[in-house]
Amino acid sequence: MIKISFNKKTLKQVENVAKAIALPPQKRKRLLRRVAANIATASRQNITRQQMPEGSKWAKRKKRRTKRKPKMLLGLRQHIIVSGSSDENHADITLKRGNYRVHAGVLGSRHSKGNTVTAKADKNHYKKNQPEGCSRAQAKTLKALGYEIYARRMNPNAPRGKKIVPTVKFMVENFTTEEVQGAFGYLRDMGLMPPHKKSWQIKTPSRRFLGADKERTTKAWARAFQSMNYGKK
Repeated sequence: MIKISFNKKTLKQVENVAKAIALPPQKRKRLLRRVAANIATASRQNITRQQMPEGSKWAKRKKRRTKRKPKMLLGLRQHIIVSGSSDENHADITLKRGNYRVHAGVLGSRHSKGNTVTAKADKNHYKKNQPEGCSRAQAKTLKALGYEIYARRMNPNAPRGKKIVPTVKFMVENFTTEEVQGAFGYLRDMGLMPPHKKSWQIKTPSRRFLGADKERTTKAWARAFQSMNYGKK
């Protein structure tokens, strides 16, 4: 939430300061709500442009498996409102609840300030995230670590009991999901791979969107005064 209010720093940016102070309470309230409405629009545009109020771009997402990188937080735009609790001395720009699992304001605050949460793996986490069969990346890892199978799986004429490191192609085409899990489990037991992480941190960088830069704020005040028949038209 951000507040728009009368103060010396703000009023120096606009004309007719004396007239602003002399406005009746209802007109002051109307003036502030018009300024706030303009800043709320700027806040929605910040999300559309994926930028901070001062114009710098948001931190990008981490690398995704897909090339498509959809824009972030677009759903929050429709929840940015000028609060009904605003009075003749201030106007609040906030987020209404929305249909998220948590209040949209809580979600917006987490992204604005940045957030760190600790994720924990349940006993089936790594099994659930295991791709079907053996991926090429997994096969390369197993080959690099020297994982062996009985040679007769690749060559029926090989000596009985002999073991070899299979090719990447063979593993991709023949290893089952269960065999890959077993292979990596064996390598971890042998100390050739680190154990699975039981927990890890997920960090969300700050992606502020509420507010506007100095130029937009100054224009918002000027337009609000013009609409109240003060200042130049």
